[in-house]
Amino acid sequence: MLESPRKRLLPSEAVLADSDPLTFAESPLVTVVPAVVEVADVVVGAAVVVVAAVVVVVESSSTVPRTSCL
Repeated sequence: MLESPRKRLLPSEAVLADSDPLTFAESPLVTVVPAVVEVADVVVGAAVVVVAAVVVVVESSSTVPRTSCL
């Protein structure tokens, strides 16, 4: 009986074949990255609120008379 020739793996495929599939799931990045994204989301949201409040304050205290074009 003839043996089937073994498929030759590329170096990147060999690394993937040798790696444990649970390695990435156990990596700290799996828990750190979503936390960083959540914190960044909160910071950006707070910055938007602050900018909106500054715009409202500046607009309301403006000394330039507003004219209506009706």
